[in-house]
Amino acid sequence: MVKGKPTTPELKSYKVNATSISGKADAGTMVFVKIGSKTQTVIARDDNTFTLKVAKLTKGNKIAVYAKDNAGNKSNTKTYTVK
Repeated sequence: MVKGKPTTPELKSYKVNATSISGKADAGTMVFVKIGSKTQTVIARDDNTFTLKVAKLTKGNKIAVYAKDNAGNKSNTKTYTVK
């Protein structure tokens, strides 16, 4: 675990019609994924990756991601747009 705030999660897979997204985040952090008005969470695995099932993505969806560690430190938020 990194001291201070966690690294901002990075999405690696978030394509049109996908029903899951995946990315990288600090191991053990809680990753928050907001699509529209719905926020879901997932814990990053020991290999610093995460996968989350989501409603089917459509072109133009905005996906905001951030992480929190066990101490409550929050990363920066990064927003992706489905293309």
